[in-house]
Amino acid sequence: MKFFKKRDKSDIEELFSAIKQKNVKKVEYILKNSNRKNEILNLNIKNENGYYLIERAVKYDSIEIVNLLIGYANQHHILLDLNERNNCGNYPLLKAVKNRNYLMVDLLIDYSNEHQITLKMNNKDNDNFYPLLSASSNYCGNLYYNSPIFELLISYATQHHIILELNEQDEWRENFPLLSIISFVDNIDMIELLIEYANEHHVILDLNKQDKKRKYPLLKAIQKNNNVDVVKLLIQYANQHHIILELNKNDKYGDYPLLVAIKNDNSTEIVKLLIEYANQHNITLELNRKNHSGKYPLARAIKYNNTEIVKLLMEYSNQNHISLELNNKDNDRYYPLTRAIKNKNEDIVKLLIEYAKQHQIFLKYNKFYIKRNSEISILIQNYENGYEEMIMNEIERTASRENLEREITEIENSKNESLENSKNEIELDRLLCKERVLRNGITPEYLISFEERVNQLRSLYEMSIIDIRLDLDINRNNLFEDAYYGIMYKSPERLKRQIIINYIGEEGLDYGGLLKDFFYQISKVIGNPNYSLFKYSNNDSYELEINPYSSEVYLNYLDYYKFIGRIIGLAIFNKLHLPIPFTLLFYKRLLNKSVESSDLEYYDPQMFKNLQFLKNVHEVENLNLTFSKDVKDCFGNRKTIELKPDGAKINVTDSNKDEYINLMIQNKLNGSNDKNQFDALKQGFYDIIPQNINSILDEIDLKYLVFGTNIIDVDDWENNTDYDGYEKNDETIINFWKCVREFSNEDRIKLLVFATGNSQVPVTGFKDLQNSDGIQHFKLKKTGEEEDLPTSHTCFNRIDLPPYTSYTKMRQKLLLSISEGVGSFIMA
Repeated sequence: MKFFKKRDKSDIEELFSAIKQKNVKKVEYILKNSNRKNEILNLNIKNENGYYLIERAVKYDSIEIVNLLIGYANQHHILLDLNERNNCGNYPLLKAVKNRNYLMVDLLIDYSNEHQITLKMNNKDNDNFYPLLSASSNYCGNLYYNSPIFELLISYATQHHIILELNEQDEWRENFPLLSIISFVDNIDMIELLIEYANEHHVILDLNKQDKKRKYPLLKAIQKNNNVDVVKLLIQYANQHHIILELNKNDKYGDYPLLVAIKNDNSTEIVKLLIEYANQHNITLELNRKNHSGKYPLARAIKYNNTEIVKLLMEYSNQNHISLELNNKDNDRYYPLTRAIKNKNEDIVKLLIEYAKQHQIFLKYNKFYIKRNSEISILIQNYENGYEEMIMNEIERTASRENLEREITEIENSKNESLENSKNEIELDRLLCKERVLRNGITPEYLISFEERVNQLRSLYEMSIIDIRLDLDINRNNLFEDAYYGIMYKSPERLKRQIIINYIGEEGLDYGGLLKDFFYQISKVIGNPNYSLFKYSNNDSYELEINPYSSEVYLNYLDYYKFIGRIIGLAIFNKLHLPIPFTLLFYKRLLNKSVESSDLEYYDPQMFKNLQFLKNVHEVENLNLTFSKDVKDCFGNRKTIELKPDGAKINVTDSNKDEYINLMIQNKLNGSNDKNQFDALKQGFYDIIPQNINSILDEIDLKYLVFGTNIIDVDDWENNTDYDGYEKNDETIINFWKCVREFSNEDRIKLLVFATGNSQVPVTGFKDLQNSDGIQHFKLKKTGEEEDLPTSHTCFNRIDLPPYTSYTKMRQKLLLSISEGVGSFIMA
């Protein structure tokens, strides 16, 4: 291949320019003109970028120009270079394939055959693309032409005895032909052709190779559209070639074959195929592993109402001695039984109850979705009545309850010795109430005592708002920084004034509504783990704890934690909620209360369960444990922490396992290395809240006081609603509450935010909704015309509701308002 010479530079440059412009007539003119001048153009010449004419003509996808160049070359006995690569590594055949131009590929093959040129089918460009890979991917262009081009390449390679690269990956996505076909083209004929070629040429396809996102053929075949035929084909090929398919390997999102197989279409058949293959090859399928979004097989099967898959999972778990996790929450925060109840799937509810009985599991669920006197409610009631004894045994066996039971026993003994000791009696009642709340949720007796304690806190002199205005100017686009400087550069005394939020660029007047919105918006920033101030407490929870590695991210990290402490304190001080899901242990430490071993159950249930297992199992030596644990830092680097000196060299045995368990618990509860951060946060918190709060509230009280609850009781909401211009039995009001009852809990929360500026409800219910002046019930006011949208006044917890005459219009207008009306305010 030659480069430009002075004498032919002009014509060649014009030819390059004409090809780039796809100007067929100009190319034809230049070629004819050279004939008239009896000058032969060197068609293989390269320019300074390494481009040459035939390669450019193919690149710009002009088959007419390619034919002109071939005609000219034939006329002058010029042998065109088809295998020469330009500076990007591209060459005519590869570019024709990338352009999805079947006719161009066919033309180049015809030319090469006619002139006895062997096309180089495995040459790669600078991104490691080669013709067969490009024909099987979505590099660009119309995928309709992939199949015929793919067949053409396979046919050419076979005729010329070329062994094609079948497992080489590109640099871009790390794709290879088999994975690309499954991912982008989904053409089983192409897969069969590839397998046939591989078998004929004794090439073994790599079925477990992963791309950059760690996806592999079996996973992608299931993930794309549950293609049963492709899955069967891969299993058949694997069996023929003695390849063991990876069934539990996950991609970068944590997805794996069994999990992604559970969808709407063809799910059951693919799940059966996976179970059958696993049994044949002695592979134990992962049944409880969650992906990064919190999804896991049983939860997916219940979500899609697939009773048959639920049965398959339970049967497989029993056959393989795997205990299904029935109390894991899914990515929507539903327990399996809660989801089945919500979906009104009586068959799945029966299956869950039967499985729980067999395995002595106490099922957790949310009673909110149970309709009275329904078949499901009867099933649940019978289950609870029949398993009261099991529940008590479970409580007795639970190690985390030992300390509590010891305290209760001591208090009961003291009570028997002296009935005059009323303090012990009160403490006993409180401990029992605390136990019931931890296990069963909020109870009526707890609400009464909680309200009394909160009123006691609010009656303190230090909790009184100073009746002087304090303005905070906040830009929504710079919310955290504006809030930080607005709050941190003011004394605690000034912050106890009546805070007025002014959103820059908005016309809202803050009579309390914008302040509620401010706490709601700042909580979404503070509670976002991506900012590295907080992290999830464990893999199975979205509850947050301080990130000890924040010191490596922010220079002024201690100031940020002091600011967050002030935010938490100000939310309590202003009788507002902060919807950040901190752990119960977080609130206990915030109250300066001692951390106990029993706290582990609610802090890390999975670790608690593992340690319980370790406590009861014999021959611990077989588990190969040492007095050390592996952890990851914020950069994903693994390191080993020793629980005691030289712990990595000390094996855990039956005789020392109690010490190991105790050290593991202490390390988990007290070894978080966040003392500096937590001290700064407490400093900010106690700038606002009096120190003796811990003599009034416990950690459960504080959690509910800060977080509130986001499970909305519609009956309680309706019973604590005032009306202005409407009567309770008006058609518009009846339709309004019908809509709210039929909303999902997510839409109810949106409606609550729209009306009040806050996503949480006081633990004591809607009767205690607040505004800046104290308790302010939710109100519906009659205003506007039927075509108007509802408007909200968050400072007054009020919705101005037009008199809609139909349920359909009511639902449409409400949904439109809550989806568009949250986020900014015209009037607060």
